[in-house]
Amino acid sequence: MCDWAVALTFASTVASAIGTIQQGNSRAAAARYNATVAERNAVIARQQAAAEARRIRDAGARALGQQRAAFSASGVTAEGTPLDVLGDTAASVELDALTARYAGEVEAGDYLAEADRLRYRAEAARREALFGAGTSLLIGAGRAGHAIHKSLASPAGSR
Repeated sequence: MCDWAVALTFASTVASAIGTIQQGNSRAAAARYNATVAERNAVIARQQAAAEARRIRDAGARALGQQRAAFSASGVTAEGTPLDVLGDTAASVELDALTARYAGEVEAGDYLAEADRLRYRAEAARREALFGAGTSLLIGAGRAGHAIHKSLASPAGSR
């Protein structure tokens, strides 16, 4: 009778250890997947920022062209104040474009930091599962050992 109890203790211990490892592996896989998604989001953030900067520069080029055309149509030469206006417009456009790129880099950096955190979480889940499985095995071995000791110490255990 005791042999069955010990066998069942071992079986449940091994099953528990395997389940712990599988759960940890699942959590690790999910975290690694989410890290990959965060990295893709960083790439997308950079691409969107680059597209926004191009849009700003294109709109700025059109505005500068309109300013030049307006100055020419009114007979003003591109010297002095008109030149300053064109320079200020160009500087403002470039500042807006660079600000858009910077915002994209900040967003990408946030996504990459999240990816690093998720990869760390994946490794921690894997380690936690291994430690949990080891703990289950040690506890199960202790219980089995206790059951064997008890059966050998009892009068029914000595045949």
